[in-house]
Amino acid sequence: MIDINNQLILNGKMLFMDNTSIINSAFEHVNQLNTQSSQFRFPMSILVSLTKSSEGTVISAVNREIERWFVSLQSKPDVIEQLDISFLQSQEYVTVQSSLKPLKESSVPLFSAIGANRALAQGLEVVMSMLRTAVADSKANSVTCRRPWCVVVTDGQATDVWTDSAAKLKHWSCEKSIVPIIINLGEYDESLEEYSVVPVLNASFNQLPVVFDWLKESIECIASSQPGTTVRLPELPL
Repeated sequence: MIDINNQLILNGKMLFMDNTSIINSAFEHVNQLNTQSSQFRFPMSILVSLTKSSEGTVISAVNREIERWFVSLQSKPDVIEQLDISFLQSQEYVTVQSSLKPLKESSVPLFSAIGANRALAQGLEVVMSMLRTAVADSKANSVTCRRPWCVVVTDGQATDVWTDSAAKLKHWSCEKSIVPIIINLGEYDESLEEYSVVPVLNASFNQLPVVFDWLKESIECIASSQPGTTVRLPELPL
């Protein structure tokens, strides 16, 4: 902040200098902040697993809200400098719609709701491998990596063999190695709680704006914090 007396308040300290020094110091401070931010990585995967029962209004709402959420994050400097994101779809089989890469290099794919199967376990195996590899790569390159997030949008339990994958993901959740967020747009199914220590968000399609607003605010809180500090996330919306 620069006041009318050419006083620069930087990190709580007031410095007295001429206009040129003020401008140079301000640019130096911004560059320093940008460098610090780019040294952090925040991996996240979005996995959508929706069947034909969610065609029409539901899948349209999912695509709309993911797009809105994605665009809103692109206006947040801390987030765009840190977030690495991937998009996957899991129905009869798993498709990586967009591999894990920086937010500013990504785009949102169009998801579909077809068939009767949810290869959710297979999708989660790919996601877990992707996120854990990102953490290992960051560590190998001496880059601080924030705890990865795995966001699942589904309309029910997996139709493939899911118990081992669920146990593995819940283990990583308990160990605070991965944060799984399960958004269930189908009928209530208690077995979906087996994937995470975070309660399942059982939502209708018209509650998706609230859910993705919460997700955006949570990501912003994490991206603006220093790694190793306690971050108080907003309360779960449902």
